[in-house]
Amino acid sequence: MVCSIEPLESRRLMSVAMNITFAPVGADRVLTINNAANVQLHELVVGSGNSVHLTSNYGQTDHGWFDNVTLIKINGTNGDDQVTLDDADIKAFISTFNGMDTIQVNNIALTTINDPDLVIVDAGKGTDTIVATTSGDGTITTVVLSKGTDTVEAPAFA
Repeated sequence: MVCSIEPLESRRLMSVAMNITFAPVGADRVLTINNAANVQLHELVVGSGNSVHLTSNYGQTDHGWFDNVTLIKINGTNGDDQVTLDDADIKAFISTFNGMDTIQVNNIALTTINDPDLVIVDAGKGTDTIVATTSGDGTITTVVLSKGTDTVEAPAFA
């Protein structure tokens, strides 16, 4: 009797399917991400408009580029969410509901944007860590703390 062992194909199981929509709402072109358990967004502001590159699963899943974005809405899950927003030049609203969430907002742009309502974070209930890093002296982030126990860090970006 000849026996052979075949390796099974690798699979990733996601507890919640992420839902992405990109649609004009009024004067804004809104990129909305629902059920965002683990997302990374990198913004690129160019002369022709604002582009956003969206990945998830620690960069392993590439959802592509979205052009001419004027507003980003990220809605997390009731679980433990990880949200990273790099180059915070476009208005964004991040809401992560319940769970032990980690939200990182990085402004690595060369220009300092003095708009305290540029990025608004509502960490919801749970024990959350919110890190807002800026490249200059301007305030880029408004943090709304809810009923959880949250840690907020704002280190200067060197």
